[in-house]
Formats: sequence, C-alpha cells, structure tokens
Amino acid sequence: MTQSTFMRRLRPVIRIGRDEIPGHPSEDGQQPKKDIPGYRFVETKKLPNGDTEHVYEKVKTSHKDKEGNEIPGHPSEDGEQPKKDIPGYRFVETKKLPNGDTEHVYEKVKTSHKDKEGNEIPGHQAKTVNNLRRYSRLPLRRD
Repeated sequence: MTQSTFMRRLRPVIRIGRDEIPGHPSEDGQQPKKDIPGYRFVETKKLPNGDTEHVYEKVKTSHKDKEGNEIPGHPSEDGEQPKKDIPGYRFVETKKLPNGDTEHVYEKVKTSHKDKEGNEIPGHQAKTVNNLRRYSRLPLRRD
C-alpha cells in the first residue's frame, strides 16, 4: 500500500512516502488536514521536533464484474480514473467506496440468436453458421 505524507514543516515539502505530492507544499504553523484529489487521509502525527505530519495514501480505481471479480486484463489503477470501454462488457455503475476508492461495475455482454417472433434459434452455435441457412439475418436491435 502506497502511503503519502503531508508534512507541515518550514521547508516546502509534502510527501507520499519519499515522493512529493505535486502542488501541495508544506506550510508554516500547525495546519488542519486537507482534501487532496487522488489521495485519502490516513492519520495525523506529531513529530518529535514539534512538526505536524498528515499522512495520505493514493486512492485506487478498480474495474469489476457484478460478482465483484476483477475483469481480466484490467487491474486496479492509482488515482480516481474514469470508466472504460471494455470489449465483451457493458458498464453498469460507478461506486465510491467508504475508503475513497472508486469501483466501476460491468456485466458481460450476451449475444443470442432469435427469430422474428423472439424465439431462440434451436441448436445455434456461434461457430456453425450452416445451421442457420433457413433463417435470414435482421438488423441488430438494441434496447
């Protein structure tokens, strides 16, 4: 887990572990914690030298199916990221989790083959088009 440190020192440095948080320099005096986009507040520490240190960690964005499983090839990413167009999946919703993370939820897209009356075409397999010779193809209708 990557942790960020928002340091209140006379030197202009705010850190994530050992890296600075861009655009958030240290400030003089004891200051309250801040909302920093892409980070969640973890804790405030009083250092032995009297400085105040606000610790943050990066939020994550994940892409999961309705059962909560990570979608293959789409691992969690640092920061708050937008939803993606994922082949074979349809976007359902975005959840903002209590810990500040973002979870985009998707469902698998299903393809079915039906006649004009809406009945499933018996014995159809996507790879064997020969079984469909007596049927004509209609334009795709999306609901």
